[in-house]
Amino acid sequence: MIGSVYALIALGMTLVFSTSRLMNFAHGHFMAIAMYLSLSVYTLLKLDPYISILVTVPVLLALGVIFFRFIVIRVAHLHTLIAAQVTLAAIWIIEGTLSMVYGPDVHTVPSFVGASRVHFGPLTVMTPHLVAFLAAVAMGIALFWLLQRTGFGRSVRAVVQNRDAAELMGIRVERIQILVFGIGIGLLGLIGPLVTPIMPATPYIGLKTTLFAFMIMVFGGIGNLLGTVLSGLILGLIEALALFFFSGSIAAVVPFVAFIVLLVLRPRGILGEP
Repeated sequence: MIGSVYALIALGMTLVFSTSRLMNFAHGHFMAIAMYLSLSVYTLLKLDPYISILVTVPVLLALGVIFFRFIVIRVAHLHTLIAAQVTLAAIWIIEGTLSMVYGPDVHTVPSFVGASRVHFGPLTVMTPHLVAFLAAVAMGIALFWLLQRTGFGRSVRAVVQNRDAAELMGIRVERIQILVFGIGIGLLGLIGPLVTPIMPATPYIGLKTTLFAFMIMVFGGIGNLLGTVLSGLILGLIEALALFFFSGSIAAVVPFVAFIVLLVLRPRGILGEP
């Protein structure tokens, strides 16, 4: 079920890359910000992490728009590699700030659902995992609807297909790029509180998250949203099976080995162009 969460994280990264040709290496670190915001809401107000979504989503959305509009886009016209380097610098800034404010220790945030379980015949699922799965699926469906059924979505698809042609059609490409980046980061504002009851928050959790999102994006076929979803589910399943059959240290390596093997078999990804 965690695969659906990984897929949603990677969808945001894929959208950003498709519209602006920018690889945001700090993508997962914005999720870490959302997790710690959820921790702060719980610590200060004693509110459930799921309720903190009302805070984390608008904050992360605004943070994404500001970061792209006033920092990234100012250097992106020079070269996309320079913009990518800015996101690399953001990694150290975010990690250092979180470590300074919250400390380097691991933090956990309990949810009102606790450690309850839901039974589906012989299958038993932890309730926080089920909540994260259902929320990720719902948000994924909403995102696909936004892209396929709205004027904004048509503009996004036009920019993805041909930026120059989109500009000739009167589409404000820069505005679309800013909004898409904000939405991609805003999704992490939703995901952060959802995963906080499942996985502990550390200042460095963003690195693994970004690596997984990048693997999912590449294996799904760069720029292919459906492929990204399928890839996320596959790699999430591989990780779950690895944790079930192997010890922690070995299980941590299995998804990366599987990624290499799958990429050798399908160099352009599951649904990538031949």
